Amino acid sequence: MSEIFEQTPAPGAAIDSPGVAAHIDRARGHELRTRLRGLAYGLVISGGTLGYGYGLPDAPGAIASALVGVVFTIGFLLVVSARFSIHRGTSRTMRRVLREHPWVPVPFTFTRVEHEDGYPMEGIRLLKGNGETLLEVGVRWRAEVLQQVRASGVTRVWCAGDPATRAVIALPGGLHAFVYTPDAAPSRALGPTDAGHDPHGGVPAGVDPAGLVLPARRGVRLLRLVAWHGGALIVLALVGGLFGTADEDAAPIWSYLGLPLAYVTVPIIMCFIPLTVPTVRIDGVGITRTSFRGKVSHLDWTQLTEVEWAGGVLRAHLPAAASAPGWHLAAHAGGRRSTQVFQERFGLAKAERTARRAALAAALPYFAWTIAGAQVRIDVGGGSAADPGPTNR
Repeated sequence: MSEIFEQTPAPGAAIDSPGVAAHIDRARGHELRTRLRGLAYGLVISGGTLGYGYGLPDAPGAIASALVGVVFTIGFLLVVSARFSIHRGTSRTMRRVLREHPWVPVPFTFTRVEHEDGYPMEGIRLLKGNGETLLEVGVRWRAEVLQQVRASGVTRVWCAGDPATRAVIALPGGLHAFVYTPDAAPSRALGPTDAGHDPHGGVPAGVDPAGLVLPARRGVRLLRLVAWHGGALIVLALVGGLFGTADEDAAPIWSYLGLPLAYVTVPIIMCFIPLTVPTVRIDGVGITRTSFRGKVSHLDWTQLTEVEWAGGVLRAHLPAAASAPGWHLAAHAGGRRSTQVFQERFGLAKAERTARRAALAAALPYFAWTIAGAQVRIDVGGGSAADPGPTNR
């Protein structure tokens, strides 16, 4: 591990500072080797199950083992391919930023920050010249790196780029560099005039003035439930095939679990896992969701800072201190919280998806701005309220 100590970066492009390119290459190479090891481990596991299934076709659970091996192999290849793509994109971004910007030493202190999923993690607070906070960012450095940084007495990190958009942050000398992209902070509240919305234009086509209702869709989650139970049966078959009784004529262990599993399936379906997507209503009061058990959860327009409808997902953003009973709120850096209101599920025909998306895109600004008069940002599709596009009325 390279020694960490205070030093001054050379002028010019950050990538040209002595030793920086070598440090970056070593770090990215180490990450690449780690991912390759993970791929190798996954393929070994998948190959073992495939080998058992195809090599011993008459053994207990052979078919299930072969199926699991195929699924695992495809899954590993897809996940690892995505990870390699992300790794390559991050490397390119880092090098581009380092070629275009110089290093700037920035004072820092250690702090605890909140991960976007809501749990605390180790982080650093970058400081301005007057001691005010520039930004807080979580770091993925290993425990031994953190220990070495604390023991070194280093008071400044090197930053290349603009922290408001995208920057590379590293320890002095370019050690343990990572790309920092700030979480999108909520924009200022936009009203109808700011977004080019005409509050006197009447009711948008396809919108009921009494409220837009997205009805419950029965059976959507049943398919997912069946998939989960099918996966459980495959695992049991695999376990039975690998750890069956010594007597070849004896039934494999998993067969004894089949009857209890069948008994517990019914109460799981009826009591614990909802089979319908909840009903969602959007009107001048706000957004209301009713579960299949009749539980009602409501978000008032005055509670919201932004409503985002993109990629088939309707998400509402609230201030950091806001509470919303009945909704699961996820914390984000930058001082906001969000909850998923609605998500399109599989099984919808293309015409139905198009109609629902058009209705939502028209109803959100209409009810929020024209009826409720709320100052809440509305993002529709790939655009925003500031640039509404053809579907934002």
